[in-house]
This record gives sequence, structure tokens and C-alpha cells, in this order.
Amino acid sequence: MEYNIKKLEFELDRGNSSNFIFELYNRNVFNEERFYKFIGSIAEFIDNYSALQHLSEEKYFFYMNEIIKNCEDILWTFTRHCLKEDDYVIENFNQIKDSLTQYYMYIREYSERLILNIQE
Repeated sequence: MEYNIKKLEFELDRGNSSNFIFELYNRNVFNEERFYKFIGSIAEFIDNYSALQHLSEEKYFFYMNEIIKNCEDILWTFTRHCLKEDDYVIENFNQIKDSLTQYYMYIREYSERLILNIQE
């Protein structure tokens, strides 16, 4: 769990010039393998979390909030940066965009259910 949190913190640090989001925002670079590693770090964090872990509720919700914001940002940035004059720069753009959209929706639904469960 500790390792997953460290990986996630690394990816959520927008000022980190070697992280996926920074590259997408500032360098207009999209690396598909790093994209899936980023999504994987989010999946590991979500799947491995349990209320029994040492992570406080407050910190957990902070991470979930950051994840949701990042997914929204990535979706928007990815669409904006990878579309040049109505022509997609990446061959499988639509497939990646669909995957990201589905994953984002899953994270939103999952986090909303968690919040409701914890509040009860």
C-alpha cells in the first residue's frame, strides 16, 4: 500500500517535470505506455484501499478528489492537445479517449459509493 501511495503521489504532483500529466500539459507529449501506467497506479490505489489501512479518511478523500480532478483534466487536455486541425495525432485516439472516459466514470461512481458508505 505504501508503495502504491508513493507512486500515486508522484503522478499527482503536477509540478513534476517527468510525470505523465506535466508532459501532457506542458510539452504536448503523449506516451501511451506511461498513460496506462498512470491509470494503473490509480487502479492499484483504489483497489488496495480498505478502511483498515493506515490512511486517514481525510487523506483518502484528498487523494480521491485529486484523482477525479486529474482524470477530468487529462480527458480535456488529451482531447485538446491530440486534436490538430480536426485531425487526430494519435492513431487510436478514440479508443484511448473512450477508455479514459469509462475509467473516469468508474472512479466517480466508485468514490461516490465510498463516500456514502463512510457517511452512514
